[in-house]
Amino acid sequence: LKFSRNILVRFKNRHRKLSLEDFEEGDRAIMLQKPIPKLSRTSSFLADQDWANIWSWVPARFRILDLELVFVSSENGFRLGTLFEKCSDSEPLLLTIETTDGNIFGAYLSKSLRNRSSRKFFGTGETFIFNLRPCAQVYSWNETYENQQFIYADENFLAIGCSSGKFGIWIDRDLNQVVSSPCETFNNPSFIDNETGWSDIYCIEAYKFK
Repeated sequence: LKFSRNILVRFKNRHRKLSLEDFEEGDRAIMLQKPIPKLSRTSSFLADQDWANIWSWVPARFRILDLELVFVSSENGFRLGTLFEKCSDSEPLLLTIETTDGNIFGAYLSKSLRNRSSRKFFGTGETFIFNLRPCAQVYSWNETYENQQFIYADENFLAIGCSSGKFGIWIDRDLNQVVSSPCETFNNPSFIDNETGWSDIYCIEAYKFK
């Protein structure tokens, strides 16, 4: 029996194991996603389940990357200026906060903090804020209100989300206090479970994708 070369090639391809080269770029990105990120250093307050939750909220194209800890307040100090210096070239950026009350929450910043020099809100609709403890929940951009007040940063404070003068997350210049209020940008509740809506910060960590 004689078979043409084309028939033999089709038979070989039909029965061979698929490799990454056989898939489109978007499909490869999905296949290579990790359930949790590989960290350059272990977080001082986030467990594997916390990372699993965060990683499921991060845009898919970044879930094939790893995370590098670029700022931790317990080592780099409680100064907003230092946070900006350590993170100014990181885009996107993952910010996590632990309060003295035991609340843990944070934000995914879609744009670099070097944009703070513009003295106005910046960022894109991929920016989101999230709560981890006491309960895990993500709050993405609420397009209904057409509110695009995603990120604001200057020498006095860092804020994520805003409406009617209240911020989803607000951090002071000394990284000492954090305020969380309901806001239209993300249609979120306060992440701080007391009547005042503010708490003292115990630790802040910032991670860049690499």
